[in-house]
Amino acid sequence: MDTKSIRKPLENSHIWNFSRVGGVNRVNLESGKDLIHLDSLDQKLWTALSCPVYGLEIDSKTLELIDTDKDERIRVPEVVAAVKWLTSLIKDPDELVKDHKSLELSSINDSTEEGKTLLESARQILKNLGRPDAGSLSVEETSDTVKIFADTKFNGDGIITENSADDENLKNLIAAIISCMGSATDRSGKEGISINHINDFYQNCEDYSNWYTRAETDKKNILPFGDDTTKAYAALLVVKGKIEDYFLRCKLSEYDPGSTEVLNPLKSGYEGITAKDLSSCIVEIASFPLSAIDPDKTLAFSKGINPAWEKPIEIFKSLVVHHFYPGKESLTKEELDTICSKFDEYTAWQSEKKGASVEKLGLTMIREINSGNSKEKLYSLISQDKALESNANNIFLVDKLVRYYRDLFKLLRNYVTFYDFYSPDEESIFQAGKLYFDQRCCELCMIVRDMGKHNTLARTSGLFLAYCECTLKKGNEKC
Repeated sequence: MDTKSIRKPLENSHIWNFSRVGGVNRVNLESGKDLIHLDSLDQKLWTALSCPVYGLEIDSKTLELIDTDKDERIRVPEVVAAVKWLTSLIKDPDELVKDHKSLELSSINDSTEEGKTLLESARQILKNLGRPDAGSLSVEETSDTVKIFADTKFNGDGIITENSADDENLKNLIAAIISCMGSATDRSGKEGISINHINDFYQNCEDYSNWYTRAETDKKNILPFGDDTTKAYAALLVVKGKIEDYFLRCKLSEYDPGSTEVLNPLKSGYEGITAKDLSSCIVEIASFPLSAIDPDKTLAFSKGINPAWEKPIEIFKSLVVHHFYPGKESLTKEELDTICSKFDEYTAWQSEKKGASVEKLGLTMIREINSGNSKEKLYSLISQDKALESNANNIFLVDKLVRYYRDLFKLLRNYVTFYDFYSPDEESIFQAGKLYFDQRCCELCMIVRDMGKHNTLARTSGLFLAYCECTLKKGNEKC
């Protein structure tokens, strides 16, 4: 590698140093001043003009922050903006051309308002992490938002948790809202609720109460069994199909008396289970007709009921039949139709139910919630949380600052210049390890996202290329 240092002034007063590498002049980034004046460096002298956010050997979270337009590619204006922001916040920009694992708080330029604010936020992070006297921050610390916000009641994300409330009733209400409407994860890692959860919850409470009021104002028709109407209807649904099957068999038997034996298929049914323990054959027995066919087309409750259906029929009789026909021990098809018709308005009302998400809380609790001022109290908690939004955002800016301090110069060494690529002791961020191939070690390895597109351009390179698909031995995961 032929290198030769060249000093060359460009259009502004800053003097750049260049090295000749492989017959090409490449700019050297050697000082903080070089970084400060990076925006004046002619883009023809930049080695690269864009790079992907993902697939490089550098923290992708840092690159995501630089990628301000979120197109998953980093371009020159974004790099320049990142460098300008970083150099404005560090007292001595020369520190930025060195490798650092953490940021000393004393390096933050607190002579500007933004620097002063970020320094305060950095100290707050250390305090939250239980290290108030520490003098430095690492990316591992600033990125651990769960720890940073673990013991805070409010953190500016617009989500409140049970920890946000001091009142026990409000804590219970937040838990109830989560159980009914779902939750959002707070920055502290806990499950909480947002303004949308609150609004949806109270709308559901109002809708459910209004829906139930309709039944209360027309109880005779909508709730013919009073508070037991739901149980009665459930009891009817359990046996309705089986009873209708019985009446249809009776009607077919009347239509064709010779079919009675076929419609009472008990003999053939017994043959399939007679050799078994009958107590284990309830499912098979339940498939038999409800009762033997009665020429009078009447279902008697007192005798001859299929044993597998005795209990459901007894519940139906006591809850439903005796409500309209006290003491009656039999049922006709007409009486069954009359009973079913009594539920018509109930089923229509049920089909129009609103606020079902909160139904499990019970009508009493729902109406207590509607009549109180708990909604305003929850709104107040949300407001207190949102009031800290700028403070929380500053904490995230500290994470950005620490990431840039650690990673940005490494990116510049591989973007503005290919310093790492041409250095025998370094590997560039676009290299992906080493490939041992035919007893040779190939170091120019990189991840190819689209082999077709890459191959189209690579044909003009004059290089011998090998495309490899690497798969982990365990799990068949491609890498």
